[in-house]
Amino acid sequence: MDVSGLVLREGDSVRASGRVVAIGGIAWFEPSLPVPLVFYPPGHEPPPRPSGLGVQAIGVDLVKLDDRRERQGAVEGWATLTGDWRQDRLVVGEQGPQSPAQYENPSWTRPPCPAPTGGWPEGVVDENFHLPPELYTSHVITSITTFRPSRTQTVLVVAAEEPQQVRATLRPRYGARLCVVPSRWTRRQIDDVTRRVRAEMLRWMIYSCGQSTTEDGQALVTVDLSRVLPAFAEWASTISEGLLSLNPWLTPRPTPRR
Repeated sequence: MDVSGLVLREGDSVRASGRVVAIGGIAWFEPSLPVPLVFYPPGHEPPPRPSGLGVQAIGVDLVKLDDRRERQGAVEGWATLTGDWRQDRLVVGEQGPQSPAQYENPSWTRPPCPAPTGGWPEGVVDENFHLPPELYTSHVITSITTFRPSRTQTVLVVAAEEPQQVRATLRPRYGARLCVVPSRWTRRQIDDVTRRVRAEMLRWMIYSCGQSTTEDGQALVTVDLSRVLPAFAEWASTISEGLLSLNPWLTPRPTPRR
């Protein structure tokens, strides 16, 4: 897959919302990362510090940060910053309030198999499947997802390397509520991509990775990263289109049309 267009280059316009941490006169701008809930006695909270997944920001107005906090000489807050990418730093031109993160989750409502005659069977509201552990070890399955055409219709969608064998094994248990599709990827392809991403998390500024499922029931390796570095883009170019889903925090803004 080609993600070279997401690599930040000198002079690119950038806009993002996130956390600002300033220590010793240097401000760092980074994505809003999950924070572990650790109890500290009042007055003993550690000072804020950069996560290592951000970029240096020049020209931030620390007084105007949202939810601004100051401890032991360090300043922390949140903002939306717009500026130019210069020498691997963000030169801020505009600063505004933090914007909530936007996520697009797959809609697992239309199973990728034709519905049986009469439609998908009805069941109880928001029913879940209980899957036997041996299901994963006895067949080469790449994804298992519960699709819900309605609150009372539940369909088990399975992507497998040998779909006919999986159908024969699972049909007696799940009947007409089963949908098995040929896997677009092998289990080895998915595992190889996942292992490489996890091994390079620090070097490639990745802060989250996992596996999801597309709306047609196929496995998908998901990656959240601070920005797309050239080394990551070069590796991603060797990955088949559709296997990897990227959510970079800092990306070039489209050039306005004149």
